[in-house]
Amino acid sequence: MSWWVTLGEIFALLVAWVLLFGPAYILCDRRGTGEAWIAFIPFVGMWIALLRSVGTTGWWSLVTLIPFGGLALFLWLAFNIPHRHGRSGWWTAAFIFLPIVSYWAYALTLFDTRHPQLVV
Repeated sequence: MSWWVTLGEIFALLVAWVLLFGPAYILCDRRGTGEAWIAFIPFVGMWIALLRSVGTTGWWSLVTLIPFGGLALFLWLAFNIPHRHGRSGWWTAAFIFLPIVSYWAYALTLFDTRHPQLVV
């Protein structure tokens, strides 16, 4: 019986992993930055993918290792992601107040830069 509980826990962790890091993967992939899989690397992968999607080096993800550095990077990205992608500033408010939902909505409505004629 405990074996099935363990499988259930592993499945729940995998689903949570995809829900948290999936938008960064989609953003990186649709912006054509290459190596979108990097979003699934623990701790810094999501930050690297998001930084690459705005044209910044992934080394800035190391800021998250400093106390409150993750918060500062989150706020910086909340303002810069919509600006660099040519989207409305209202996305910044959405990123701050509804982070997971808004990142999924943003990622799923972003144009694919490799195929600009396709709209999702």
